Order: sequence, then structure tokens, then C-alpha cells
Amino acid sequence: MTDSSSFRPPSAAPGATPVVAAKKRRSQVERTEETRGKLIAAAVEVLNEVGFTKTTSLAIAQRAKVSRGAFQHQFGTVQNLMLQIVKHLSHELVGQIELESIRFVSPAERLRAIALRYWAVYQSPEYRAVLLIWLGSAQDDAFVERIDKLMQGIDLQRDQNWTEIFADQDIPPKDLHNFRRLLLAAVRGLAIHAIYSRRPVSFDDVLGLVVRLWTEMTAERNTTASA
Repeated sequence: MTDSSSFRPPSAAPGATPVVAAKKRRSQVERTEETRGKLIAAAVEVLNEVGFTKTTSLAIAQRAKVSRGAFQHQFGTVQNLMLQIVKHLSHELVGQIELESIRFVSPAERLRAIALRYWAVYQSPEYRAVLLIWLGSAQDDAFVERIDKLMQGIDLQRDQNWTEIFADQDIPPKDLHNFRRLLLAAVRGLAIHAIYSRRPVSFDDVLGLVVRLWTEMTAERNTTASA
């Protein structure tokens, strides 16, 4: 019988090289996404620090700690990267917030959840960067047109999000989508006020009013539908 106390696995034999678990290699897609994420985050930081006109591909690449060639390979131009920042905030951050709210039970709870998350996003460094992009590009008609075309597609998608979220409410699509725009306009306006003014902003008061208007509208529609 072999004494188990003296048994050594092959990897533990004297003089043997320890077995090291192989590190999983990242795919090309994963490496690309990581690089793009670093560049977007760096661009947001640079925009907030030096403004629109001083944000260059070199400054962004240096902040992201990647080569200028890597920047050009991923985005080509600063404008392309800035468009991606606008898309990231408007589509990925805000759009995902809308879809997450569907888990709430009442229409008012869904609306409140969306509004609160809007408020958090529109006070973020990403939104400040988007503001700088919009303001800084105002005289560049070609770039403004690119932003507008991007936002048209995003607006259509977010209208569809709201149609899905509030599918159980008898609200005409036009009214529903206009209410979404009303909410966004209110949140954006208050966010800009909070960024550039020293006077405090009470979002809770505005949110309470918006929810009350929403509740009255949905109640009226539901009453009419059941009559």
C-alpha cells in the first residue's frame, strides 16, 4: 500500500516547474471595445477640462494612454469620437434607463424611475461633455447635421421604448412621445441650471408636478377607454 502522506502529484515533484493556469486571451473584439472605452472616457475628461476647441486627438490619446495611431484606427477623427460620446449618453445611458423602468408596476412609478435616472445622467460629466460638443459645434453646419441625423434615429428608438414601457396605457402615441420630450426638456433645463448656476435646484418639486400631470393624463385616458 502506498503511504498517502508521501504521495506527491506530478506537478509538485522536486525540481518540477509549477503549473500555472493559462491566462485567457482576450478576443480582438474585447480589445477593441476596451480601447474604444478608454478613448471615450478620456475624451469626456479632456472636454470638461479644456473645452471643445482645445480637445485634440493627441490630447485624448495621451489621456487614454494609447497611441495616436490607435486613436485614428478606432475613430479616425475627433468629430467621429464626439459623435460616439453623444450616442453613448443619448442611446446607451438614457435608452437603457427607459427599458429598465418597465419592471415597475404603476405608470407613475415607471415615470418616476425614468425621471430620476434622467436626472442622474444629465448631471454627469458625460452630459457636460455633450453640452460642450453641442455648443462648440454650433457654427459647423456639416457637423451639426451629423449630430442631428444621429439624434433622429435615437429619438425614434426611444419613442419605441416608451411605446413598449407604457403599452398597457391607452395613450395615443403622439401624446406619449410628446410627454417624453417634455420630460427630457424639463430635466435637461434643470441640469443646465444646476451646472451653470449657484442657486439650488429642487428637482423633487418639478418631478412631483410632472408625475401629477402624468397621473392625471393616464387616469383620464383610462377612464375614457373604460366608459
